[in-house]
Amino acid sequence: MTIISRLTSDNERMKLFRNAVFVYIVVRFCSKILLRLYYRGPVLFAKEIGNHWMNGIFRMVKKVPIVKRLINQELGKIMSKIEKDVAPRREGDIIHASLPAKGMKPDEITKHVDDYEKLGHVDFLQGKVSGAVYHGGEELMNVTTEVYRRFAFSNPLHPDVFPGLRKMEAEIVSMVLRMFNGDENSCGTTTSGGTESILMACKAMRDWGREVKGIKQPEMVIPVTAHAAFDKASDYFGIKLLHAPVDPKTGKVNVRAVRRLVNSNTILVRFNFFNYSFIYLFIQILDHFIILISILFFKKKITQFHNY
Repeated sequence: MTIISRLTSDNERMKLFRNAVFVYIVVRFCSKILLRLYYRGPVLFAKEIGNHWMNGIFRMVKKVPIVKRLINQELGKIMSKIEKDVAPRREGDIIHASLPAKGMKPDEITKHVDDYEKLGHVDFLQGKVSGAVYHGGEELMNVTTEVYRRFAFSNPLHPDVFPGLRKMEAEIVSMVLRMFNGDENSCGTTTSGGTESILMACKAMRDWGREVKGIKQPEMVIPVTAHAAFDKASDYFGIKLLHAPVDPKTGKVNVRAVRRLVNSNTILVRFNFFNYSFIYLFIQILDHFIILISILFFKKKITQFHNY
């Protein structure tokens, strides 16, 4: 009798445990849905659900052999066009697809480099390219080239071996921090370029959200025209990416959409209040930027944003 009652008691405990787990899962799922509905609004929430289902259907349809074949055909056409525009081949061009059996002499390498240089058709040194090349004239280029030549084979991972390299980086970081009014608690590091800078900014914000605010499912809000590095950061660091629409005529991001997308999991909001080739819109976009800052930073209590 004692054994039977004990078994009955154990069964009841197991049922109670299962019910508790079930209730926990249901409550957590429903709370996520309700929070998303609250922050997004019914229209945007419905669009997200619709896009989610459409993407799922599209992934399944892509696996159908005939559809997969048609998609590959179209992708082949696009890739051919991109290759023709970006990497055109001239008659007589030598393609080095593998290491040569015998090493080249310096003058041979220089000749190949001269040929590569002639492949370009835009004289960027005369200011014919906007937003791709930044230089301050021939004198600065010569100084930069000389400095790079001297440190080209140094390794910043070994500051004890290359103390001068560490000193240069520390001074550059200090200069930038002073430009942005950084205090004694501010720090920084140099990167290889704009893409890595964006990646590091997103990683820093993800870590900040996790350590300071306890955010386990980080999200960032960016306009659809934002740099592709934000998409990379989203994939690399597990940050959910939310896109806000942009007016195709004015270049302004939709304020209401951004306001809806920002929520308690937001670790970063990306803005851009200056465009390379649209200086005539600068004042309008700057005013728009100030409005966005006011709405999001004060009402939503967002303390971090990135401008690139």
